Amino acid sequence: MNRDDLNERLRVLQFSNTITAEAAQITVKAYGHLTATLSREDILQGEMLFTHLPMALSRLASGENIENPPAQVLQEALNAGYADEARNEVSYIEEQWGRALPDAEKGYLMIHYSLVFQVNTGGETG
Repeated sequence: MNRDDLNERLRVLQFSNTITAEAAQITVKAYGHLTATLSREDILQGEMLFTHLPMALSRLASGENIENPPAQVLQEALNAGYADEARNEVSYIEEQWGRALPDAEKGYLMIHYSLVFQVNTGGETG
């Protein structure tokens, strides 16, 4: 996924009123932060992450909550070796959002970010 792919995805989601403009803006910033962290412009397998993120922020803005991810899946993601990097990205999102994310959303983002770090740094995708 490159920046053009991201912008098109966000445009479609906004046009269909699936996400808010603020969620789209934060997602663009989060993408830029991740590309800087990885020192690459194309994020392999970033589609799920950068679809989940703006939808999560939009859900939260409207007061919706989700269930926690399965504990085993979250634990596998945290054990994949990229937990610190994933936490850093989630913290950046919270900083941009201006408030803490609920644990369930953090959990799903940790899963997505862990996979993205694995794929984009040469780790195995299991």
